[in-house]
Amino acid sequence: MDIKHKNVSSKSYKLIYGLIRQNKEFFNVSDASEILKQNSTGSIRELIRSMIRRGLVMKISDGLYNLIPYEREENEYFPDWHLTAKELAKNEKYYVGFYSALDIHGLITQPSLVEQIVTAKQVKPKQKMVRNVKFQFIYFNEKHFFGFENLWINDFNKVYCSDIEKTIIDCLFKPQYGSGITEIVRAIHKVKDKIDQEKMLKYLERFDSQAVLKRLGFILFHLDILLLLRKYIESNLTKVYAPLDPSMPNEGKYYSKWRIRDNVGIRETINSLTT
Repeated sequence: MDIKHKNVSSKSYKLIYGLIRQNKEFFNVSDASEILKQNSTGSIRELIRSMIRRGLVMKISDGLYNLIPYEREENEYFPDWHLTAKELAKNEKYYVGFYSALDIHGLITQPSLVEQIVTAKQVKPKQKMVRNVKFQFIYFNEKHFFGFENLWINDFNKVYCSDIEKTIIDCLFKPQYGSGITEIVRAIHKVKDKIDQEKMLKYLERFDSQAVLKRLGFILFHLDILLLLRKYIESNLTKVYAPLDPSMPNEGKYYSKWRIRDNVGIRETINSLTT
């Protein structure tokens, strides 16, 4: 679509091409002010509101906007979820985590419905809706906030994302954010040859969660993989039982070796991997 078909004023045109020259998909009022050489924030905000009405710009949150590609229609367009998460968390320490991280690592079997961002400070509100997409901010204290790296998500952009080992630990800590134990088991099975056992051991010691140890050991035992990890876990378990999935009903068989109550049905989950 020719940009002229979107009814672009001269000032809008100047802002759009200024953003394009600076490779800015996302921008704020200060960015627009710098490009337009204009100090009146009131008139700049009015210009942006006008551009939103004409389908040139999308509002992400108060003061944060995204430039809609000129060839795209407003009602069919949404910017990359991971990049949007990065911009929403721009002033905070963050990483893309849980099921969203599994997505970046290519380990999901069901489409993601929520973008999950782990932050080192509590963000309010904890959930933000951008059109019909939910962005969920999950707070981790300093002890648990580690194990992430700046990863390429396309040819031009990077975001902070938990690495494979930390993604597994995070998901086992809060399985509901990893789309449940069945999906997490599938991810572990798929990535088993890439897991760095030495790194995982260090992470497990640092994270210091018995629930994670018990869930991971139990899953690795049934997958019959990663013997070094299993031996470490088996020798470091307390006597208290943990549910395999804390979001599921408190029922199912007890496994004394791993101090787990299987309230999911691990055998059915394992069998589903080959069907």
